[in-house]
Amino acid sequence: MDKFNIPVVKKPVEVIKTHVEAVKNMEAPVTITENLVVTVDNGMMPILGNFCAAVVLLVATINSTTNGSMEVGMRGYANSVAVVAMVLSFLLLTGIKQVLRMSFYIRYVLFFWCFIGGCILTFGTGPFSSTGNGYFCSWALAIFSFMNLGFSYDTMKSTILKNATPLISLAFCSFVLLMATIPWAGSQIFFWETIFAIAITILTMAIIGFLFYKHQRSTDIPGSSFHIVLFLAILWIFTAGIVTFRGPFLITGNGYFSAWAGAIFASVAAKEVHSDEDDGIEATGQGVVGEDGEDVDVAPPQPRLASPREPVDDETVSRTAVMTRVSV
Repeated sequence: MDKFNIPVVKKPVEVIKTHVEAVKNMEAPVTITENLVVTVDNGMMPILGNFCAAVVLLVATINSTTNGSMEVGMRGYANSVAVVAMVLSFLLLTGIKQVLRMSFYIRYVLFFWCFIGGCILTFGTGPFSSTGNGYFCSWALAIFSFMNLGFSYDTMKSTILKNATPLISLAFCSFVLLMATIPWAGSQIFFWETIFAIAITILTMAIIGFLFYKHQRSTDIPGSSFHIVLFLAILWIFTAGIVTFRGPFLITGNGYFSAWAGAIFASVAAKEVHSDEDDGIEATGQGVVGEDGEDVDVAPPQPRLASPREPVDDETVSRTAVMTRVSV
């Protein structure tokens, strides 16, 4: 039984082609009726959110410039992140035919631009490394641009990754916490806490990679998968307490949020695995995996009654008697 329920993608090229066609076929999100009523398609709301986040980021950058709390070079980069995101989002909102033809490429450029900008502006010595309008808008740009590609936590859980979605989220939190912790590695302040956090993040990504690798090679996930994920959940709760109570992430920021988010996702992953192990193989045959890696619905044997014209053999009588005894 595939207890961990991580889907094996046999033909990733077909999945990519399907996603590309879905993105290309997205229509203009904004329409204006004769009564000048503006309606926005719910599926395209991330574009509008991206545009609004870019506006707030630009205002936050200008405000930091006025206060003199931002360097000239970083100020120009922050302005460019906000302005480029605003322009690309506005082009997608207009719904011009020429833009719609290139919307697929514009969406991906927008995502990578916003994600890299969010990392530069919020990690290390970035101008928005602590929480505030600039911090939240920087990551809002990355999140909205990612949703603009057609992905979300719910869609990944229901279609692509299913029960493995919390593990993927945990791996992302591990990467963010690792990037936030590395600048503290050369400092004597919070030295052991930093080394411990780096070790936990690397160990977590290695374990998650191992589980996915094992599933790619074989549909039989080890029976100790629940104990492994439960170990990660306990470890991440302990790690979040260490790095946020002792240091180095005593105030909110990338390290603080990624630590607690990782603890939450690890706990959710343990719950998912535990529920899968408790389900077992039901009478409908759910959980039986065929040769192609897909679930096979195998119905249980049913008692068979012979017709008057059909001779009744001893095997049929024995099977019918056993099934009748079990049902009683």
